[in-house]
Amino acid sequence: MDVKLLNPFIEAVNSVLPQLGFQSIETKAVTQKTGKLSFIGVVLTLGIVGDKKGNVVYSIDL
Repeated sequence: MDVKLLNPFIEAVNSVLPQLGFQSIETKAVTQKTGKLSFIGVVLTLGIVGDKKGNVVYSIDL
């Protein structure tokens, strides 16, 4: 997946999470990875199909 396509997803999360009660949102490293991912906290995986295909993974530390 082209990393440039991730900006709309980052902007969406930054605008929606405050509406859900998250006070402090900080965007850290945006990377493209393959293989197994391991996180502590809440992880949301969004699959994209159609003209563009791939996955966007959000990790929220608790």
